[in-house]
Amino acid sequence: KLFVFPSVEEGWGIAPAESLAVGTPVIAYELPVYAAVFGDNIHTVPLRDQAKLAETVQRLLAEFHSNPTSYKAEQLRIAAYAEQFRVESVAAKEYDFIRSQS
Repeated sequence: KLFVFPSVEEGWGIAPAESLAVGTPVIAYELPVYAAVFGDNIHTVPLRDQAKLAETVQRLLAEFHSNPTSYKAEQLRIAAYAEQFRVESVAAKEYDFIRSQS
C-alpha cells in the first residue's frame, strides 16, 4: 500500500521512481532532490524526523484503508507521472535533443 523510504541522502531517487511507476505511493524524508524530481508526487516529512515519519505512515495507511477510491486515484496519478521516466520516454527525449544539435 505504501513505500516507506527513510533514506537521508540520495542522488536522484531511483527507488521512489520505481515505486511510483507501479502505482505505490511513497513516503520519504524531505530531500532537495525529491522536490526537484518528484514535486508533490511523493509524501515527505522533515529530514530525520522519525516520529513524524511514523505518524505520517500511520495516517496515510488509515486514509488509504478508509477511502479506497481516493487511494486508487492516487495510484493512477502517480503511475501516470512516472511514465516520463520510462526508458522509451527518456530515449525519445535524448534522441530529439541529439537531432536538435545537428
